[in-house]
Amino acid sequence: MRSQLKAGFRAGRGTNRAGYAVAQDERSPVSGTSLTPLADWSMPPQNIIYADAEGHIGYVIWRKAPVRDKNLGLLPAPGWTDAHEWSAIFRTPSCRCPSLASGRIVTANNKMTGDDYLYFLGIEYYPGWRAAWLTETLAFKERHSFRDMQEMQTDNVSKFAESLAPWLAQAGADNTWERVGHLALRDWNHRLEVDSVGATVFHYTLLELLERTFGDKLGALMPGVLGIASNPLFGITGMAMRAENRLLQLIQSQEHSFWYADAKSGRERTREELIKESFKAAVRRLRDEIGESSVRWQWGRHHQVRFVHPLGSVRLLRTFFNRGPYPIGGDANTPMQSRHSSQLPLELVRVAPAYRQIFEVGQWDRAVSVTINGQSGHPLSRQYDDQIPMWREGVYHKMPWSRAAVEEETVYWMRLAAS
Repeated sequence: MRSQLKAGFRAGRGTNRAGYAVAQDERSPVSGTSLTPLADWSMPPQNIIYADAEGHIGYVIWRKAPVRDKNLGLLPAPGWTDAHEWSAIFRTPSCRCPSLASGRIVTANNKMTGDDYLYFLGIEYYPGWRAAWLTETLAFKERHSFRDMQEMQTDNVSKFAESLAPWLAQAGADNTWERVGHLALRDWNHRLEVDSVGATVFHYTLLELLERTFGDKLGALMPGVLGIASNPLFGITGMAMRAENRLLQLIQSQEHSFWYADAKSGRERTREELIKESFKAAVRRLRDEIGESSVRWQWGRHHQVRFVHPLGSVRLLRTFFNRGPYPIGGDANTPMQSRHSSQLPLELVRVAPAYRQIFEVGQWDRAVSVTINGQSGHPLSRQYDDQIPMWREGVYHKMPWSRAAVEEETVYWMRLAAS
C-alpha cells in the first residue's frame, strides 16, 4: 500500500502533574490523522504503524522521553544539584526517516531517526541489516501479495553476511577440510537455511575473528561485549551485533590496526593474516568438535530451538512439557530473526519471532497468523503444540475478524461462568 505522505506536526508545550514541561507532537505522520487514541497509553517505547483503506500510511514512535539540559542519563551524574534533572518530558516523538518519503514503512528494531534528531531516544537499537533487506525487497516491485509478505517474514537472507563473507572467503586453504570450508563460503548465497554449510563456517569464523580482534585485548570484559548477560531472564543482549558491526567496519576500512595484533605475544598481524588464522581455527574446531563429514556442518544441526515449559525444568517432566529441539534457519541479522548466544560451541536459539500475522487493510477476514507453538498451555490439548510445524515451515492459518467468519471457522466453544 503506497501513498504520498504529508507530515503535519504541531509541537505543543504544557505542564504535567509532576510539574515538568511537556513537549508533545499532536499529529502523526499520517495526513489528517490524530494521535488522540494513543493519548492515554503509558508504556515502553513502541513503533506504531498506521494504514487505512484509503491508502494512507504512517509511523510514529510512541513513548515518553525525558529531556535533559545536560548529560543523556547514560552515566551517573551529581545528584546534589539540579543541573542534570529532567527539564521536560517529550511525548510522542515523530520520525524523520527516508523510508517514509518512499511511501513504504519498514521497522525492524533499527534506528528510525537520524543522528540530528532533536531528542535523545536511546542507544539500544539493532543494526539496520534486516530493515535494509526488507526495504530492498519492497522496492523490487510495485504490488505485493499475501505470499510475498509471508516470504518476507520468513526470509533468511543476511545483508551482514553478504558484506563480510567475501572477505572470509579470501582466506584460502592449505588442506582438504579448509578447502571444504573455503568452497562453502565462496559458493554461499548468504541465506541461513537449515541445510547450509556456508552458514556454519561463516559463524564459526566470525566468532574466532571476534575473539582474536577484541577478546584477547578486553579479557574479562569480552562476554559483555558479546552480549552474554548474567541476568537469567535476558540471557543475551544486542551488544554482540554492535561488536560484529565494528569488526566489519575495521575489516572494510583498515589493512592494519591495533586490534589485529596478537595481544599475548605482541605480534602484529595484517587484516589478511587475521582472517586466515581465524578461518583455520574455525575449520579446526568444526572438524574436531563436530566431525569430519561436512554434512554434519549444516546450520540446522547446530542452530536449533527448544520450547520449554516452566514445569519442564524438572528432569522427569521434560519430555511431557517440552518440545524440540528443532532445526531453525536465520540468525540475528535476517528478517526471520533467530538469535543464539555468541560463543562456541553454539547454544540453542534464545530469541525467535513468537507470533506472525498479516492483514489486508479493509479485508480483515483475509487475515492470517501463526504462533510459535500452540494456543493452549495444557500439554494434553491438541492445541498445545499443533502450530510448531506451521511456524517452522512458514505456513499460516486463517484469523477471521467478523463474527460470521469467526463462527464459520469455530471448532469448539469454552464458556467461563461464575459458580
